[in-house]
This record gives sequence, structure tokens and C-alpha cells, in this order.
Amino acid sequence: MCTSPLSGTRWCMPEKLAWVETHLGGSWVDRVIITKDKTLVGDPLRRCVLVDDRPGVEGLVKPPPWRQVLFDAPYNRTAQQPRLTSWANWRQVLAPYL
Repeated sequence: MCTSPLSGTRWCMPEKLAWVETHLGGSWVDRVIITKDKTLVGDPLRRCVLVDDRPGVEGLVKPPPWRQVLFDAPYNRTAQQPRLTSWANWRQVLAPYL
């Protein structure tokens, strides 16, 4: 799991880790990567998918080592990218990219 910290808030990272532990379990906490540049995460030799609510995630690595799938939100509905509208259907949406 990869997430970006919010600048200017000291509780962002502990709150994100607490969310992961609550919703995914304690074994996931050690697997979380917190970075401002998500393009630095991934393996170009393996199929990787970034599920993110922000359209067009960019960074230092061009092209990024993953394919982005948008997690649906009201503010990103005009973006023309593959979209995940619910975690209930993640297998259907992500299978073509994995």
C-alpha cells in the first residue's frame, strides 16, 4: 500500500497507519509506504496498479512503473481513466491490469 502524507498536519501519518490497521489488519502496517512521489514505488518488470482518487498522478519517474485506476470521487468524474467505483468489484476492474 502506498499513500501520500498531507503537508502541514502532524497527525496525518499516524492516522493513516491506524486506518490501515483497523481496516486491513496489523500485518499490513509494516507494508505501508508513505511518500510524496508515488512514481518511485513499483517494479517496471511486474504489472503494478495504483488505485488513487487523484487523476494523473505524476512524479520523477516517467512513465511511472504502474497503471493508474481512479477510485471514484465526485471531484474526479470528468477524468478519462479506468475507474473503480467500489472495493466490492475490485477484482473485475483490476484483473485486466494485473
